Amino acid sequence: VHIERSDGRSTDLAAWYRAQIIDGMSDDPARRWQVATKPMDQTIVEASVLTVCLNVARAQLWDPLSDTTKQRLAAWMDTVSHQLTVDVNNWDMFPIITQLGLRRLGMPYDQALVNELLASVEKFYHRDGWYADGYYRQFDYYVPEAIYLLIIAAIWSEDEEFRDRVFHRAATFARDFALFFDADGRNIGYG
Repeated sequence: VHIERSDGRSTDLAAWYRAQIIDGMSDDPARRWQVATKPMDQTIVEASVLTVCLNVARAQLWDPLSDTTKQRLAAWMDTVSHQLTVDVNNWDMFPIITQLGLRRLGMPYDQALVNELLASVEKFYHRDGWYADGYYRQFDYYVPEAIYLLIIAAIWSEDEEFRDRVFHRAATFARDFALFFDADGRNIGYG
């Protein structure tokens, strides 16, 4: 995919992203991507989004990378996903996505971490497709966006029972959640 830049030049977007990944896995500490430094560091979120991108656009982003870059990147994503030390909220979803994405890429992953965090997320479930943000009763617009990363996890999972449960809950939730928006997509204030 090429994009036209404001200066009139064209850029191969996949090549540009691969170059950023290669640079981030550099031997040069000044250029190399850093791991999470706080319990809820933004790199934990970014690693999960990157994992999704690598899987969705695998032929353009992942497959052309050298084996060395793949191994370094997978190790970085794994390390970042293990940095989460404050859980019991929607942040549990990000390491789940990262680890399952690594599995789909054929890289080492931590199934025990996935199982532990999925068990935590299961405790967030209330009923009728509704999850809270943690073990308490906090419901807002962000929760469905974060918790329903479970759909990606379910698609990537080999557990059919888990997949069916998530899909059923998401469909049930969607019927209710649609009522929070008018015909033009404007939402009611809640949260």
